[in-house]
Amino acid sequence: MRRLLASVALLATALFAPAADPVGPAVEIRIRSVNDLLEYGEYLGDIAGQGEQAKQGVAFARAITNAKTGLEGIDPNRPIAGYALVTPDVVNTPVVIVLPVADEEMFANLLKKRLSLDVKGPTDGVYEVAVPNVPMPVYFRFANKSAYVTVRDAKNLDPKTLIPPGTLFADKDPAVMSVKLHIDRIPADVRKTVFGELEMAAAQLKTRKLDGETEAATKLKPVGLDAAVDALHAFFHDGKTLTARLIVDPKTDDLAAELSLTAKSGSTLAKLIQNIGNKPGTAGKLPAAANPLAAFQTRLALPESVRDRLKPGVDALLDELVEKSDPNGRDFLKQVLDALAPTILAGELELGVQATGPDAKGAFGFAAVLKMKEAKAVEKLLLKLAPFIPEDEAKFDLLEDKVNGVSLHRVTLMNEEQTKKFGTDTVWLGVSDSLLVVTLEAKDGKVIKGIVNADGRKVPMVGGEVAVSRLIPLVEKNLSPDRAKKLLADTFGTDAAGKDTFTLSLDGGDALTLRLSAKGKAVKYLVGVDKAKKE
Repeated sequence: MRRLLASVALLATALFAPAADPVGPAVEIRIRSVNDLLEYGEYLGDIAGQGEQAKQGVAFARAITNAKTGLEGIDPNRPIAGYALVTPDVVNTPVVIVLPVADEEMFANLLKKRLSLDVKGPTDGVYEVAVPNVPMPVYFRFANKSAYVTVRDAKNLDPKTLIPPGTLFADKDPAVMSVKLHIDRIPADVRKTVFGELEMAAAQLKTRKLDGETEAATKLKPVGLDAAVDALHAFFHDGKTLTARLIVDPKTDDLAAELSLTAKSGSTLAKLIQNIGNKPGTAGKLPAAANPLAAFQTRLALPESVRDRLKPGVDALLDELVEKSDPNGRDFLKQVLDALAPTILAGELELGVQATGPDAKGAFGFAAVLKMKEAKAVEKLLLKLAPFIPEDEAKFDLLEDKVNGVSLHRVTLMNEEQTKKFGTDTVWLGVSDSLLVVTLEAKDGKVIKGIVNADGRKVPMVGGEVAVSRLIPLVEKNLSPDRAKKLLADTFGTDAAGKDTFTLSLDGGDALTLRLSAKGKAVKYLVGVDKAKKE
């Protein structure tokens, strides 16, 4: 009977005891092979305007690479890695770099002869290296066809604790370089200590008034700091991995930098990240342009706990803006801000802006849509303002039409420059209880009617795109038309469409991912513009 009770007690202890931190390195660094880096070197050198130098450097590196002994003993076909196992005292955390080795003797000679370093050993299989300007001793050991390198303590290279390279590259990540922080592998006491220090710093900042701090800032600061502390708590308590990746693909001419956060399965943070991903938004009402000049969209929402505390700070901020404005326009500005205040206090921002063109006639298009609280207040302002606008500046056709509950107003601008640039003299304004739409288009209002009738496709939480080959000539005045034309032809050939973009996105789903990407030719074009300006 006692044995049965003891077994039950042990089982209960196993089931209900707090889960241990997952085992493994808390930090992983992974870099593609030397051969891959050489391939990327030529490509990146060309983008940076140093194509010939990069080509010569790569050719030299390949010329001194031997099929058996590699590049000075380093295996050029296998990737490079590094890892750290965070310890409770943090300071003594073992940090290890794993270099692929094709020939151990040649690698040792690389250090001794080529780099003129003082190498001692091996002692029990460990070499000690004195590196100039490095205050701590450097150690390395050969194992798993690799050189494991560490600093400070040779015990970090105990053969029993070394992680095989295959384990570090098990998920076949195609990134050129990635750094992964396993938040859940950091000892719980360390996470608790770090969060406590950050929480204390936030508390101190709340009570400290900074130089030049306004009344509005004083009221909004604790709201922002509390939101930041809540986010940090979720990160340390529910976070699983934080990964930074650099992606280079010469075949598709794609460059990208990416930061992604995953959360523990079933946690509050995981549900939040999943919920914000791939959702319809107001910006999704805009027509899907295949190759916009520029576009931006967002669908952000503050937590309810933050929204409830916004009003005092927002009221103070709006009062400050009015107080600092020109007295002659102060009354009108107050009315505008009063119309925007409900939207700001709602703590939601659903906005889409899109510019297109130039078309075959050199004209540009523009459309914007904003989700608002009490948007009719904007309409009232327009109706109030219209009679005071001189007819030689603009003509107002108010309440021109109503589509799907949205009142449409047409404004004709008496501006030849604007008409030439946008191919139209007409601005359309659409207003409902919850929507504000602005377009520059033909008098038939086809675009704005399509927007107000659209359901709204799925859009990222934050997204943006810009086509630099068309934007730079519009904003860069220090580049002659002939030089700009030649630069475009040299970089993109006869057609830059789809080859000249920078793209930004932030969205949820399986992970919260921030990604900035660009076409290589777009970067090359900007480098060329900068060089041309200096000539």
